[in-house]
Amino acid sequence: MLLKTAPQDTNRARIYGLLSWYYARTQSRTDIVRNYADSTMALAKKLEDTHRMAVARYYYGQIDRYEGNYEEALEHLGHHISYLSTQGDSSRLADGLYQQAVVQKLMSNYAESLATFYRILDIDEAKGNEMSIANQKFNQICFVNFYHG
Repeated sequence: MLLKTAPQDTNRARIYGLLSWYYARTQSRTDIVRNYADSTMALAKKLEDTHRMAVARYYYGQIDRYEGNYEEALEHLGHHISYLSTQGDSSRLADGLYQQAVVQKLMSNYAESLATFYRILDIDEAKGNEMSIANQKFNQICFVNFYHG
């Protein structure tokens, strides 16, 4: 009902994005996530909303990661990361970088993945995000020990 009554504006695009995020967390209903990501992208293009286009790219990157389309995932995430790098939104940038690091790891690009995890750690340390700092250090320590023994 909410989507039927929402005007065709950036708020509606945001709602589509939130629905994409919600379903992406399940990692299993990528068909639904893709539908909402497509709706986000279509409306963002119509409104010429580059921020929402970048958000849609993030969801496409997640979808492709979960479906095993790693090259496509990196392409979408690269667009997302490039946009956010120019906007000064380090928290969202770290989210995109995390997805990128995971895909790089899944592709056995361990050195690239580790470098990306360290980039996230730099962002988290600058923000004083202690929980995320601990998470990144744990990921990196386990990562280095497991893959580089």
